[in-house]
Amino acid sequence: MIRIRHSFKPYQELEIGASASEFAKLRSAILDFCEALEPTVEVPVQSEFDPTPGQRKLVHLCLCRTEDPLLISVADGKLFISGKSKFLRLFAENLPCQPRSACAAADRVHFGRVEGDERISEASVEIVLTLE
Repeated sequence: MIRIRHSFKPYQELEIGASASEFAKLRSAILDFCEALEPTVEVPVQSEFDPTPGQRKLVHLCLCRTEDPLLISVADGKLFISGKSKFLRLFAENLPCQPRSACAAADRVHFGRVEGDERISEASVEIVLTLE
């Protein structure tokens, strides 16, 4: 299952770790959510794991549809990924869903706002997507 970790410093380093097939399931869940009527949905994540030293775990992942740019945030011990459906799809498309042997990209993908990119909120936390 998907594992979410963050640093002890208030959410300066946020990481989602998963296998390629788990990331593929998350991609499908996000894309399905974009077509659904519900304004929010919680995606199951692993709750029982030992985060590496210097990190804590988050055991909830909530998707929220809004009319705003993509916002990755943490509140009340939950990871929230919110925004317009087209921006949620942007996030889903960047998930590393190919197995390591088939993936030419690195095992760690950084996803965050780039200067001048209006699709991602300035308040959004950068996240590292780690293929495990």
